Amino acid sequence: MADEEIWVCSMAYIQVTTRCNMFCEHCGFSCTAEGEDMSMEVFERTLQVFEGSYITIGGGEPTLHPKIFEMVLGIIMLIAWGVLHNKNSVEK
Repeated sequence: MADEEIWVCSMAYIQVTTRCNMFCEHCGFSCTAEGEDMSMEVFERTLQVFEGSYITIGGGEPTLHPKIFEMVLGIIMLIAWGVLHNKNSVEK
């Protein structure tokens, strides 16, 4: 049996909102003040899918998302857990 290829995504751009309060001429997105926000459930599932990838949070304007601080904290906790987990694995 031939070796199977495993596809690994090293980077992920997560658009957490389509809301934006700016009108940048260079922007390629069609974001408005009345856009939509990603749910925490979808965000958490997305983090699981892209675990181990470099993650960029964007939008719209991501700081307009009402749960942006929870999202960023979730990523920090994921990184901290990964570092701690890997450190403990190496020490064994």
